[in-house]
Amino acid sequence: MTDFKLDESQQAAFNNIVAGGSKISIINGGPGRGKTTVIKTIIKALIDKGLSPAGVYFCAPTGKAAKVMDEALKKDEGFYAMLENIPATIHRMLGCKGPGAWEYNRDSPLEAKIVIVDESSMIDSELMSRLIMSVSSDCRFVMLGDAGQLPPVGPGAPFADIIAMNKPDMVNTLDINHRAAEGGMIANATEQIRRGEAITFGRSEERRV
Repeated sequence: MTDFKLDESQQAAFNNIVAGGSKISIINGGPGRGKTTVIKTIIKALIDKGLSPAGVYFCAPTGKAAKVMDEALKKDEGFYAMLENIPATIHRMLGCKGPGAWEYNRDSPLEAKIVIVDESSMIDSELMSRLIMSVSSDCRFVMLGDAGQLPPVGPGAPFADIIAMNKPDMVNTLDINHRAAEGGMIANATEQIRRGEAITFGRSEERRV
């Protein structure tokens, strides 16, 4: 039982990740698709099944992305109070002390059972490799991101590469824009751009560009 009403694609992602055996899972979707809603539902279900909150970590590649994630989770006060690790940058979570100096690494892994990685499309191959080799072998990753965003600045694009593998047990795509359905102007404009349509400002009978 979940606390949120999930749409069909969200429910499929929930079922796939909670019941699935893949160590790496992707939740792919643009703005307004409900990635945060799904991940909160997944974490609550896993905790109900015995996962310790101490083993749940949240991270993002930049400070701004980590702060946005933190603010999104805080909106559910009950869920946020249950957490023991608040969202942080990947570098901070892994204890980066400088070039080549990391508190957590292959020989001293982070005690995480599941790591939620937001804005994963921004992560290059080097940082992704560092993240994966700094946790124990039984840790699971859930990577949140938007395949429609620009690729990482550094070499490689692991998020896009995993999606291109087209493995249904790993890749979950959310396809309903709830913000657009609610009439948000920015969300509507984003959706129209993605579909290659002219942007509508205001109501449908008003001018277009």
